[in-house]
Amino acid sequence: MNFELTKEQTMIRNMVRDFAKQEVAPKAEEVDREARFPEETFKKMGELGLLGIPFPEEYGGSGEIPSLMPWR
Repeated sequence: MNFELTKEQTMIRNMVRDFAKQEVAPKAEEVDREARFPEETFKKMGELGLLGIPFPEEYGGSGEIPSLMPWR
């Protein structure tokens, strides 16, 4: 069994890592201290397609992402 990431999975991983470093980490302490929900961060995550439910669109999801669903 091959456990290496595909090129697409590697790109997604890198995108999420970069997002976390640039958008989440710098604000994390402030968000924790203020005990607030970082709505602006979640809006940006949605714009990147990170919040959609990976179920078929006919069931209300954002469509399946085969590279993120290796059991398919």
